[in-house]
Amino acid sequence: MAPDQFHDLFKAWQKRLRRGSHRVRPPSHAPAAFVTAHAACPSSPPAICSSRRRVGAPSAAGRRIAPRTVLPAGVHWDRHGSEAQRACEPAVRRLAGTQRAAARKAPEVEEAVPPASATVVIRAGSATYPFTLASGQLGRIGTWREAVGNARTVAVITSRPVAALFPGALRAIAETGARRVVLEVPDGEDAKTLQVVGRCYQALAQARFTRSDLVVALGGGTVTDLAGFVASTWKRGARLVHAPTTLLALVDAAVGGKTGINLSSGKNLAGTFYQPERVLADDTVLTSLPVRELRSGLAEVIKCGFIADPAILDLLPDPARAQAQRYLRLIELSVRAKAQLLADDVTDRGLRRHLNYGHTAGQAIETASGFTLRHGEAVALGMVYAARLCELLTAARGVTADTQDALHRVGLPTRLQAAVSFEQMWDLMQQDKKVSPGRPSFVLSPRRGTATLACMPQREIARAAFDDVLRPERR
Repeated sequence: MAPDQFHDLFKAWQKRLRRGSHRVRPPSHAPAAFVTAHAACPSSPPAICSSRRRVGAPSAAGRRIAPRTVLPAGVHWDRHGSEAQRACEPAVRRLAGTQRAAARKAPEVEEAVPPASATVVIRAGSATYPFTLASGQLGRIGTWREAVGNARTVAVITSRPVAALFPGALRAIAETGARRVVLEVPDGEDAKTLQVVGRCYQALAQARFTRSDLVVALGGGTVTDLAGFVASTWKRGARLVHAPTTLLALVDAAVGGKTGINLSSGKNLAGTFYQPERVLADDTVLTSLPVRELRSGLAEVIKCGFIADPAILDLLPDPARAQAQRYLRLIELSVRAKAQLLADDVTDRGLRRHLNYGHTAGQAIETASGFTLRHGEAVALGMVYAARLCELLTAARGVTADTQDALHRVGLPTRLQAAVSFEQMWDLMQQDKKVSPGRPSFVLSPRRGTATLACMPQREIARAAFDDVLRPERR
């Protein structure tokens, strides 16, 4: 309430006092500060004033009248309340000032929002967006209200299992006031097909979805890849927000703007570079993940340790035990490492290519296995393969053992169990999107925290590396 309104309300109250109603109370519509002023200032009589009895003096029945207000020294109640008004005005002014200050310091919110555990600003070329890591934020209306902005429709691309695990996020999106459209897609790599993309387009068309509306990717890496592709191609670019729900998506798929769709001839062969407006990372999603999924995500974390920040490798947790604070730190360090590499290289032409460490062979193995291997498991095998190639192509030593040790610590595989042959892997590597004139480019890490690029020299060396570290052991 403005000070002048506060004063007018006070004057109206004084008029009622002048009419002799000494038991008057503040109006029912008075603000809390005004009611406090009524209790704290000497503008109401301390006792029944018709007898002018002194406060605390005995009544005719011998009872003492309990004082309602203690007046400041030298101030007496008079019928017109002039002295009381003058004595009360400083208190009223103080309370009004307090009210204004409180309003400035504490804007109206519907819910208390805790500070973020970590925020990393991602700079990708001309795009800048926040990666905000905060516990419980996916279920907060305030989080989504800020993310939705002026969008009239929010299309949530998710899978049925994820939707069942995070109903609070879907409910909070609906309560922002925007129209919510949920697009359920298959779970896992089955979502990343042109058929699913076509169904998403049809749903957006039926919803009359515009470029100023919002696509939300609520899910793991496959949903993030799919939703990013759909948003980037719908009317040449709709708004996009990532809400990753797996460790792999938190540290890899949701950051950097890569989107991808699988074709029958290979993984992620159709794709775009398209940055989200923000990434809403919630560490509480980790509690919903099975151990195998946590291990898969840790492969991308380990990758960042070998190519950028070796401190990551000293913090590796036991996936079978809850270690929330350690995961928080690992997520932050991994995202910061990735952000530094893509700041000046959005489209994989320079340093950002280091992030492909373990992926050239890894994605080939993942495809050849019929996607029975998790992405992180295949990347782990790809890193072992790249480590052995590094030893064969350079003077580096101990790289393979170091890589295997880090992967063993979190329970990731270091040797093929699936029936994948060298010929299958080699043929798929030839179709890798990172290939250069007939030879796939490999990222090598000769020592922790460093990376370099090399081309595959000869098929014989590639086979030797496969036989040394990946070929399944005969039983």
